[in-house]
Amino acid sequence: MDGVCESNEYEDTAAMLFWSDEAYARQCAIEEWSDYKPTSIPLEEFMNNWLYGMNQDCLLVGVNWNVKLIGLEVEPYELYKELEERSEN
Repeated sequence: MDGVCESNEYEDTAAMLFWSDEAYARQCAIEEWSDYKPTSIPLEEFMNNWLYGMNQDCLLVGVNWNVKLIGLEVEPYELYKELEERSEN
């Protein structure tokens, strides 16, 4: 499941939300997102398609936000580098 929200850190910036676990995503599928269903994205697709596109669209990545829509916000390229480093080790 992904959703787009206003950044909690920056004005006029949006964050696209992703969760590392289906249970986390399900917790946020309430109110206006009640029709959303968590869907897995293969890591390679996430890194090469989603993060690339989000970088082009100037979106931040919201990682594992809670039900109050608060959580980590990172630049797509920074997350890409982090995931790439972890996959090499």
